[in-house]
This record gives sequence, structure tokens and C-alpha cells, in this order.
Amino acid sequence: MVVTFAVTTANAQFVWTELTEDENLPTGVQLFRGVDSNDRVIAYYLLADMNEPSIIVHPFLGPAQATTTFTSRVGAIAAINAGYFNVTTGESVSAYVSPGGVVGATNILAVNRDGVSYPITRAFFAIHEDRSMSVDWIYHFGNTINDLYWYSEPAQNRPGSPAPTPTRDQGNLYENLLMGVGAGPVLVKNGEVNYTYVEEGFFGNSGLVGDQRRPRTAVGFTADNKVIMFVVDAGSIIGGLPYRGLSLPQVADVMISLGAVEAMNLDGGGSSTMAVGNKLINRPNGQTTQRPVPTILSVISADSLQIPPPPLGEVIIDTEDDGVTFTGEDWFQTANFSDSYGGAASASWLVAPGDGSQFVEYQPELLNAKYEVFGWWSASFNRTTNTPYTIDHAEGSTTVRVNQQINNAQWVSLGEFLFTGTQTDRVVISNDASGGDFVVADAIRFVQTEQAVVSIDERRQERVSQFQLHQNYPNPFNPSTTISFNLPEASHVELQIFDVTGRLLHTAFAGFMSSGSHAVQFNAQHLPSGNYLYALQTEMGREIRMMTLIK
Repeated sequence: MVVTFAVTTANAQFVWTELTEDENLPTGVQLFRGVDSNDRVIAYYLLADMNEPSIIVHPFLGPAQATTTFTSRVGAIAAINAGYFNVTTGESVSAYVSPGGVVGATNILAVNRDGVSYPITRAFFAIHEDRSMSVDWIYHFGNTINDLYWYSEPAQNRPGSPAPTPTRDQGNLYENLLMGVGAGPVLVKNGEVNYTYVEEGFFGNSGLVGDQRRPRTAVGFTADNKVIMFVVDAGSIIGGLPYRGLSLPQVADVMISLGAVEAMNLDGGGSSTMAVGNKLINRPNGQTTQRPVPTILSVISADSLQIPPPPLGEVIIDTEDDGVTFTGEDWFQTANFSDSYGGAASASWLVAPGDGSQFVEYQPELLNAKYEVFGWWSASFNRTTNTPYTIDHAEGSTTVRVNQQINNAQWVSLGEFLFTGTQTDRVVISNDASGGDFVVADAIRFVQTEQAVVSIDERRQERVSQFQLHQNYPNPFNPSTTISFNLPEASHVELQIFDVTGRLLHTAFAGFMSSGSHAVQFNAQHLPSGNYLYALQTEMGREIRMMTLIK
């Protein structure tokens, strides 16, 4: 069914025709073509429903390439170009934040106009973990997510009168940012035109004249959480006359007519392209030639959301912690306290050298992953010079002997090892030593160096092939769902819930389970709508899946 409707704005009279069926777009994605024959304007917009759990809007950064090529390469359903870039080098000069909060590119922080430097806060289209969105003014104080601050209004630049450089105290850190892309200027805030072309320092740039009619690309979102991805052409032929494009104020007007409560410009000119798969939808300059772009804003299947693995972690286990046991009656505390590694102050423990019957055993809670192991001790002239640290790991047992008369109060590497993620992982310090009067036992540190793995050898891999974590049911769910899995053998089991950035939110089950099929019910009443990960950790390996909560 073809849907056609007319919208009159202050600057245009568009007749919009839906092309969704023509392009075979999935549920939640619609495509419209608009023509204003009187003013010679042709435009397109994609409407992506962020309430639809099977899709999500996702920016991408990569080598500069045609939008159609880029869209096909990342497996996107559809996309538009996004952000400014250096035409010579192809490098983005607009912000890009990938899922998990990795800053891949930053907005320009200052511009020079007629010999005057203007510090600027520029536009950023933010997608949050709960699928809500915002258009903000941002400033980068560095290249990490903790250096990215947003502001409720832009720096107040005026020609000849630069604004003060933004400060962290004036801004806000994002609390639940999933990803986003920058450009500018802002066009719409709170359902009204809020055109900050001057404040964002675009004045004085001949290629970005705000009232010039030309091809444009913009993005915005509606009050009911739908994304509007908009392009307008110029230069094509209609009735023997060229299309005229739109000025930035006119784009703001059109975005409001389409329901945008917040919107921003993404770019203009020959870069303004829209693709569905590998098909170019529009003709920005009346041609099929595409200018290579380094960033796109796309619609993808939610299953393709590029979520980074959980961050590499570390575990520090000290002599006063759970998981540490002393064997033998000769151990005693020294008066040497050391807390420089950031833990609570704790004493070192000493024992005289002997036959190895006096020992301390450390049993950390690790993943099935590689860790670098470090020891910490209080060095002194009377310590043993070949103290044994025995590390039990996935590939056997390794004894490393250290000189505890040196390297006082610092982490000393004992090597990198693959651990099983089970209770067999341990480090033992014994009194089978010589070269001094006392063996020292203090803290051990495990720093993860690789992501968790499923298997540690071929034999384990064969067992893991029968270990299976199923998709939760129902999915999407509200607020309860059932998570089922198969265990080919009895195992300690942990079923944990994470947000899409890898932050642990809840442990649904932790304990011992027999072999067979199992199911655990999870109630997400305390969580907002959005995508979540659930991870099953057993002695046979680890599996992760995604689930969607819709309230």
C-alpha cells in the first residue's frame, strides 16, 4: 500500500510518498520521498522506530568510502552520511563514540576566524543505553569517554567576541551513553527551532553558509522515540529546472514538521547521501557519484549491535581476604604494613625457611582467561632469596622463585598464565626456601590480559560443544523471563546479567548444579527498558546472549 500525505511548513509544501514496500524494509523502518514542485525541492527521510527491539540506530566509523559501500560492509539495513571530515585525508573531524563508550574521533574544539580563535561546543547525537536519545552540545577534554562533557546550551560565541573556553565544572558527564556521532549545528531543541550556527563557530566558513540552499543531511528524533534520518538534494532536474536544496533554517523547519523534538545538521553538499543496502536512494548533486565519507549513521539489526566484550579486569587477593588459607602453625604477622597498591592496610606474614610444610594458599575468583600474575612483599635484608610462588593454572603448575630482599612494596610480575575459572586456580607461597631468615606472604594480583575463552584444550572443547545457553523466553519480555541451559556435567554455575557496556547488574544464580537441563527465572522489574546481556559461567566455559526488556 502506497501512503501519500502533504505537509506545509513555513518554507515548503511537501507531498510525501512512502517507499517502504518498494525497498522491502523490515518492521520498524520506513522510507519516504518528499517533493515540493512549487519550490523545486526533493528530499528523503528514513523513520527508524527505536521502540522496535529488532532494530537499532548505530553510527559507524571507518576508512572513507561511499555510503552504499559502507552500508553494505557493516551489514546495515540503511544509512546516511554522518559528520564532517577532512576531504584530503578522509579523517573524521566530528565526534564518534562506539558502543561501550570508546571515543574514536572528537569534535573540533576551536576554530579560527579572521585571526581570532573561538572555543566551541558542537552538536552531538547521543544514543543512550535505554534507547532514548538526545542532541547535546559537547566538548572534549581528552580522548576518553570520561573526558567527554555535554552542556545544556552552547558556548556563546559571536563574530569578533569569542566565548570563554568551556570547563568541566560547567558541563556534565554522560551517565548511560551507549554511542553517538557529532557534527553541527543544532537545529531543533524542545520542539522549537534552536539554530546555533553562530555559537558553534560555523560563520566565516564559505563551505558551510547557513542560509545557502544546498544538499543537506540531518538527524532528529520524535517524542515517541523514532529517529528521523533526512537528506535533501540539489542540482537534479525537475520540469527543466534544478532542484534548489534547503538552507539550514529550512531544514530545521522541515524536521519540526516531521515531528522532531530535537535535531541537528550532519553535513551538506556532495556528501549528503542515503543508502538502503547497496542502493543509492538520492542524488545530492544530480549525479550517481558518491563522495567517500568516514562516518555513517545506520539502521541495523539489533542482533548485530557491536557490543564490546566485558572490560578486562583484575583481582587482588590479600592475606586478610576470603580465599586465603594458612597451613602450619609457625606463620606470624610482621609490624610492616603496606597499602600502597590501594587496598586496606594489612600486615605481611613471615615464616622461617623449611621443608615446604608451611604455606599460604590463595584461591582467587577468576574467569577462564589469561592473566598476568604479580606478587607484593615487604623486602628486607633478612628475607629469603629464592621464595617459591607456585601457580596452578589451566596448563599445569609453574613455580617461580623470587628474591624477597629486593623490590620492596611493588608489584613484581610472576608471568602470564591461562586460568580455568574454577577452584583449581591458585597460588601457593611455601617455606621451601633459603638464602635468608624469613619467607614473606602478602598480596597477589591477577591482571586479565585476554578476553575469557570457552575452552582450554581439545578435550575441554569436546565437552563444551555439548554445553549450551539458550535464548531466553519470552524475548522481548516484561518484566520476567526464563533463561535455560544444558550442562553436560555437574558444575559450579554463575548466571549474571550485564548492561550492554559490560557492567554487572545482577547475579541471577550462583551455586552448584548437576548435569542436565536447567532453567532460571529472571525478574527485571528494577531495570529500565533496553538491551541486556546474560552470561553463563561454568567449569566448562562461558556463553553470552542478548535479551530485550520492553516496559
